[in-house]
Amino acid sequence: MPSATLTGLLDVGTTAERGTVLYTADNQPVVAMIGDLPAWRTLEQGVDDGADVRQLEENLAALGYGAGLDVDEAFTADTAAAVEAWETDLGRAAPDGVVTIGEVVFLTAPGDVLGHEASVGDTLEAGSPVLTIGAEQRIVVADVTATEAGGWTPGATVDLVPLLLAGDGDP
Repeated sequence: MPSATLTGLLDVGTTAERGTVLYTADNQPVVAMIGDLPAWRTLEQGVDDGADVRQLEENLAALGYGAGLDVDEAFTADTAAAVEAWETDLGRAAPDGVVTIGEVVFLTAPGDVLGHEASVGDTLEAGSPVLTIGAEQRIVVADVTATEAGGWTPGATVDLVPLLLAGDGDP
């Protein structure tokens, strides 16, 4: 990715999910998609088959661009057409059916924008951090019997008591 100027940012506290425009660089949208693989190569017709192509196609289908698309590991003319339709709807300056590095960010799961690492007007280089995305809520999982939880209602406050295991010292 050549350098670009950061021209817009998603607000702190906003949830970033599949299809969310995370930020704009040179007024072009950089979009969140969901998947375990990072974007590591340009995806276009002629590219070798791969799990990253499948991941892109799964996202296109989930976003409503799956008509006629076989979700597999091959980037076909149908994949290019789906990408071009998606790019057109995003308002990209020159939709071309190609996904280059920097046009999408794959998140392992939706998350909240927790902070900005760059400011509008900053020059972005490849790998420049722009946003911090994660979850502010702590999730605690506990085994509870039905009898213990019988009187709880959604949103109820629960006291957590640390459990000392054999061999542990005082807390």
